[in-house]
Amino acid sequence: MKSQFSQPPRVDAGLFFLRLTGCLLLLYVHGLPKVFHFSEELTRIEDPFGLGPYMSLLPAIFAR
Repeated sequence: MKSQFSQPPRVDAGLFFLRLTGCLLLLYVHGLPKVFHFSEELTRIEDPFGLGPYMSLLPAIFAR
């Protein structure tokens, strides 16, 4: 029995390409500048949970 959610391989490949491109663009625009300018970001990041700037910046980079 065929699954009702299966799509043609071209559609799957197209959706994969769109998802991968979106992820790479987010990494390029938001993630890499934080990693490359880590020490500068430490002085600018807020500390909402009282963990210190270092422990607040790491999840912010990982989440992006």
